[in-house]
Amino acid sequence: VSPPPELSLPGVTVAAGGENNTVASGGTLSLDPGSYGKLRVWEGATLNLRSGAYAFTVVKIGPNAQVLLDLSQGQLLIDVRDELALKEGTQMEIVSITGTAADIVFRVARGEVDLRDGGYFLGTFLAPDSVIELHEDASIIGALLGWEVDVEQRTTVIGMPAVELVAQP
Repeated sequence: VSPPPELSLPGVTVAAGGENNTVASGGTLSLDPGSYGKLRVWEGATLNLRSGAYAFTVVKIGPNAQVLLDLSQGQLLIDVRDELALKEGTQMEIVSITGTAADIVFRVARGEVDLRDGGYFLGTFLAPDSVIELHEDASIIGALLGWEVDVEQRTTVIGMPAVELVAQP
């Protein structure tokens, strides 16, 4: 049996910058598409995103936070320059009638992609120069494409890649 062909991933360049945003524990923030600095969502908080393109320098989502996604106007692209950390129990949910995990892409230029224990994640995570970690008891509907992908025990991965979005410049 011969090994599978090597997968060539597109490079990721992120031009992010702008105001930093913080959501206090238990609070809610709705962000419009655009370019931002750091995004910090504390424990138990809610982040609302809608169709369009976002760019951040860093994204850190605290434990048991919710990320609610409105895909009623189309696809969602989230570019992260330095680090993407979605902590324990983070729950992503599509709140619109239309849209699926195949309409969501996270592109990370460098730094770790950390999808923590017990989280429920949606979308294709593309990090060609980074390590992607999917921790115990986590679930994802989408795809994990990175320099290295580590999947721990008791995880669920349901393939639904955003093929046409990944190839976009």
